[in-house]
Parts: sequence; C-alpha cells; structure tokens
Amino acid sequence: MIGSKIRNLAQILTNTNATTFLTGVEADIWEQLNVVYGHRILDILRVRVDKNASIQNATTDLISTVGLVEGDSGFNGEYSFPADLLKPSRFEVSYDGVTWKKCTIYDNALNNQSEYNDTQLTDKYSQSDPMVDFSRNSYKIRPPKTDAGNITKGIYIEYEKRQADFTSTTAPTEIESNLQDILAYDLAELEFIQHPESHSNNQIQLFNKKKEEVEKRFLAFYKIRLQSIKKITVNYPNYN
Repeated sequence: MIGSKIRNLAQILTNTNATTFLTGVEADIWEQLNVVYGHRILDILRVRVDKNASIQNATTDLISTVGLVEGDSGFNGEYSFPADLLKPSRFEVSYDGVTWKKCTIYDNALNNQSEYNDTQLTDKYSQSDPMVDFSRNSYKIRPPKTDAGNITKGIYIEYEKRQADFTSTTAPTEIESNLQDILAYDLAELEFIQHPESHSNNQIQLFNKKKEEVEKRFLAFYKIRLQSIKKITVNYPNYN
C-alpha cells in the first residue's frame, strides 16, 4: 500500500477526513506514519525466527593508521557505521586482502591497557584473533592496521538495517504488502488519543478489537516467516 492509501484507511477507521484527522497537516501525518513504521520494524526484528532474514551487508577499506590524524576515518582503528545500520551482527576483517577473520565483540572497559596508543593496541590484540568494539555510533577494529597500505574492502559487516521513510506515493517496503494495513491502525490509534472527545466509547472498543486481530496476524507472520524446516534421516544398521 502506498502512503496515501494507508492514510485513507486510517481516516476511514476513525470516520474523519483530511481536515479533522489528527492535526490536519499533511507533513505531520507522514512524520507520524514513519514513526510507527519504525516501531513495527523493531517488532519484526524482535519476533522473527530467522534472525538473518533481513540482514544487509557492506564492505569498507581497512585503512592504515600511518599519517592519520584524529577525526580521519581509520584513526585509532575507528570507523563510522553504515548510515542505515540499526544493529550490527557480524564483523570480519582482513589485514592482507586474502584471509578474512570474524571479529569477536568486546567491551573496552575490560581492557586495562591503552585504547589509544597504537603500539600498546598492537601488543594487546592479535591480527589472528581480531576484535571489535562499538562506541558513539562507530566501531573500533582491534588491532588497528599500523603498517603502510590500505586493504581494499578489508572490513566486511553484516547488520540489520534501518528502514527508509515512505511518502504518499511510495510504500513501506520493509513490511509484507498484505500486512501494511497495520500502519493505518497504528496511525488511527493516534487520532483516538488526540481527539478522544470526538469518538464514542463503542467506536473505540470496536477499533481496539479489530486492531488486536490485525496485530496478531502481523506478529504471527513474522514469527514463522522463513522458518527452517529441518529433517533428520537416520540410517539403521541391517542385522539380517
């Protein structure tokens, strides 16, 4: 459903029109629609069985720290997250462009040595067992690459991505088309909150009952979507 159809359904559910629905301002409606869209994406990530169902991947160069100054990408082994990253799930790094190794996620609070000095970082951490730490919307590769020469696509990342906003003429692509009506119910609920005096208790009760049904269908779908079906074949010895 494109945004305009989702908005129209929300107005039908609340028996309102473009003037009386919420603030009556188009920009406010799209802002709120994308807020509830984001919340539903978090619901999907929370309940889905296959945690790799919507994984995004990205690569970036592993940058030598030689000549870098604070603020440069790669300085102290620190890099910015991809712009649409919501939650990281896997990091790999290659120091030679040939072999990539999975990074272990660690908490630098447990490191009693320096997290700033290249020499100490190289002594503390090993390229054969790289690690990654997350801080201030960025990540730090340990050990950093302190010898000259960048490694093209030396960092590989897998992550859950943040959804892109949709508009009146586009659809919320990260939600199955048959379930996008849930956003209309989420938006309609905001109208009942904003203007309770304009709606009867009976209307709100009927709405809540229907919304519960829609939400159960939505969550049930993502709980079983792409669920693996595993079969075990056992060969028994023949003693005849």
